[in-house]
Amino acid sequence: MQIKEIYVYPVKSLRGIKVTEVKVEKHGFQYDRIYMLALPTADPKVVKFVTQREEPKLVKVTQRLEGDSIVLYNEEAGKELRLPADPTAHVEGLNVVNVDVWGGLVESYDIGPTIANFSEFWHELLGPKYAKLTILARKTSRPLDPNRFKSEDLTKMDYTPETTFQDGVPANLICSASLETLQLRVNVQTEGIELSAENFRPNLVVETEDPFEEDDWDKIKISGDLWIITDLCRRCQMPTVNVERGEFEKSKQPTRALNQFRKVDYKHPSDPCFGLELYPSKYGQTVRVGDSVKVASKIDRPMPSDF
Repeated sequence: MQIKEIYVYPVKSLRGIKVTEVKVEKHGFQYDRIYMLALPTADPKVVKFVTQREEPKLVKVTQRLEGDSIVLYNEEAGKELRLPADPTAHVEGLNVVNVDVWGGLVESYDIGPTIANFSEFWHELLGPKYAKLTILARKTSRPLDPNRFKSEDLTKMDYTPETTFQDGVPANLICSASLETLQLRVNVQTEGIELSAENFRPNLVVETEDPFEEDDWDKIKISGDLWIITDLCRRCQMPTVNVERGEFEKSKQPTRALNQFRKVDYKHPSDPCFGLELYPSKYGQTVRVGDSVKVASKIDRPMPSDF
């Protein structure tokens, strides 16, 4: 097995950037989910994050790395927006707010007011409903939920895994054979739905031969470096976003198909799963397309039917 594709998403919930290599940092992959869109709440010190779950049009904004900038591009409007590639640059004196990321508060800098043409750019895409939209850069991180890792793994590591604006863990992956099998199941039910890795917003795509062989992976090695699997990746409605049109598929595919055969997590028997969540046992290395992937250990994950 080997790494087939690598993606990073500098601004959470915008279109990803496909890269050939990426550095592993303490909080995950370099440039991954380092910014987040948000709206104010009644509390001036607390904001609410915005994703494709609320606004599928966000996927129509592409991103690219260009020098010391991350360039956002709205093709329909022909407009660009530039963010610093280093999210901690020029944050002195900025307003600090808290954003709740699935139960974990992340202290963040509100950098929206410092970005030229920020409001105009988003108004073109989202309209007046999001007139108060802003963008955050992390000030602090949040430790990985202790329920996500085994204590014996942590004692063998030189650091404690952390996240910033990722949903729960530093990285996630999907496997090529599983995606192909899901496509076949979708084809039986609905015509005209073309899936890609982008529907699932992974960091890594692993080239595999057997569908869903990843379900019992416990640890893997990428070019010899150990990665620990925390969970199967539970899926919300976001995979149903058509990444070209920026709207939810009326057929509710591929979630409709996943609901029929991928409710395989006994801890969350109502949620369909696709892919894996994981974190590295160390950081500082680089992951590249073509890197070997080997299963270091397996686990017998109970199925909902076992209970």
